[in-house]
Amino acid sequence: MDNKVYKYMRVTKRLSDASKKKLKKNKEEGRYSFGETPQCSSDENECLESVDDSGQYVPRFIYRTVKYTHKKKKTYGENRNSAVELTLRHIEKYYQIPSDLEQNHKFGPHSGMDYNSRLIRAFTLDLLEPKTSQDKNHIPGICISCGDIGHTQRYCPDAF
Repeated sequence: MDNKVYKYMRVTKRLSDASKKKLKKNKEEGRYSFGETPQCSSDENECLESVDDSGQYVPRFIYRTVKYTHKKKKTYGENRNSAVELTLRHIEKYYQIPSDLEQNHKFGPHSGMDYNSRLIRAFTLDLLEPKTSQDKNHIPGICISCGDIGHTQRYCPDAF
């Protein structure tokens, strides 16, 4: 009985000559095993992993899976109300947009969002730094609900 258990639990196995020949044949024919799958298909647009123009890593497969829209695909005027448009212009005018906005987890989840909604979320949570230290006290507040300057979303008269 001990002999059967030992054979069952044996961890170290050597590849037989037949399996070695099969692996060699698959490599010659261009087939890949599980650990050797290529990262990109022949089409450049379907690349699963790529590097952005700024040199940062862009996990396109993850973005496609969680339906996240990359900043290169941001479109002004399409499917967006004027309040969001005004808020984005205000943020770009007064605040530094971090280069790691899409990679850093502190700016929120990727799931179901796009670049602009992550940027607005970072703005509402005060995670963005002003462009100059003098601007910190002189930046007017903006409402992300109505797009008016002078009040925040919390005190918006049109919110209810």
